Amino acid sequence: MEQVSKISGIWDETYFVVRPYRDTKDRFFITEIDDLVAQLEDNQMTIGTSMGSKYVAEIRDEVEAWEKKLGYISDCIDEWLVFQKSWMYLENIFNAEDI
Repeated sequence: MEQVSKISGIWDETYFVVRPYRDTKDRFFITEIDDLVAQLEDNQMTIGTSMGSKYVAEIRDEVEAWEKKLGYISDCIDEWLVFQKSWMYLENIFNAEDI
C-alpha cells in the first residue's frame, strides 16, 4: 500500500524541534509539537484504517509494525512532555538562592 510508504517517508524526515532553555547552552526543551502530534494522530488513523482493509493481507506485517512504531512515538512524546513540564516547574525551585 502506498499509504504505508508515505508514512514511512514522513517519519524518516521528521525531527523534533528543541530550543535552548532560557539562556543555557546545555539544557533544551521540545517546542513546536502541535503539528507533529497532529501528523502522528493522522498517521495512526491511516494505519488503523489500513488494518481494517481487506487488501492488507500481503503487507499486514509491515502495517502492524508501523502501528506499533506510531504507538511508541505517541507514548514517548506523552512521557517527554510530562517530564519536561515537571522539570521546568522544579528547576525554578532548585535554582533558588536559598536552596
